Amino acid sequence: MFGTTELIHGTSQRQEVDAKLARVRGLLERRSLDAVVLSGADAVAWVTGGITSPIERGVSVSPLWLVVRGDSVVAVTTNVERPRIDAEAGLAGLEIPLQEA
Repeated sequence: MFGTTELIHGTSQRQEVDAKLARVRGLLERRSLDAVVLSGADAVAWVTGGITSPIERGVSVSPLWLVVRGDSVVAVTTNVERPRIDAEAGLAGLEIPLQEA
């Protein structure tokens, strides 16, 4: 089941995600990188304002990865997990497309 954390000081989840993506993109720019892949459950939860997608609690790798580029972000999962994540995560509301690998 997906969970969310408390939002930052009255901001919407969307505003929180936009602010965190801006921070990640700033890091990409400072380091002259094209993209970053966030595969850890903690990193994915941080950027998405608390979306978690555990299959097995205590496993640090998430079945939901984020690929962040300077001009886009996409969520990636397996074809097995896609229906569950698509139904439960609320990525569409954050305008983060979900792809399967």
